Amino acid sequence: LEGWSPDGRGGWDRPVSHALPFDPPAVASSAGGAWVAGARIPAARWVSWWGRAEVRVTFDDLDGVDDLLGVPSERGGGVWLAAGGALARLDAGGRRRPGQGGFAHLVSLALDRSPPS
Repeated sequence: LEGWSPDGRGGWDRPVSHALPFDPPAVASSAGGAWVAGARIPAARWVSWWGRAEVRVTFDDLDGVDDLLGVPSERGGGVWLAAGGALARLDAGGRRRPGQGGFAHLVSLALDRSPPS
C-alpha cells in the first residue's frame, strides 16, 4: 500500500507506505487510516496513517474482495466489503457485523449521502 493518508475531509494529505501480502482491489479511507483487502486472498487490514497494520482479519467464508467502502464514524465506523455474492461488514475493531448474502456478484459499493427521510 503506497499512497497518501486520509486527511479526515475526504482527501489525502501525507505519504504512507505499508507492504501487503496481497494485491488490494481498492482502498477505503476510514478515521485515522485506511482499510485494504485481498482480491484473491481472504484477508483485510486496517492500516494507520503512520503505515502500521493495526487490525488484521482473515475470513473463512469469503474468497476475496472486489470493493471496499469505509463506514463513517457517525454511522459506527468500520468497512463494508463486496465479496463475490456477499456484502460483509467489519466494525472499527475488525469484528464481523451482520451482512447480506445471496447476490449474483457484487463489484462496487457507494455511500448514499442523502438525508434520511
